[in-house]
Amino acid sequence: MHEGRDSVGQVVGYLQAAHEAGADKVLVDLHQTARSTAELLDLAHRFREELRRS
Repeated sequence: MHEGRDSVGQVVGYLQAAHEAGADKVLVDLHQTARSTAELLDLAHRFREELRRS
C-alpha cells in the first residue's frame, strides 16, 4: 500500500471482510508505508475517517 485514497479504501475493505469472517484482531503497520511523521499521521487520520464511515 502506498499513499493514495484508493489504497486506504481498499485496505479498509479488507479489514471489513476480515471482521465479517470472524477476525477479532488485525494489525495495520502504517510505519512501513509512511515516509514522514506528517504522512503517518495523515494516513492514520484517513483510516480512522474511512472506518467511521463504514
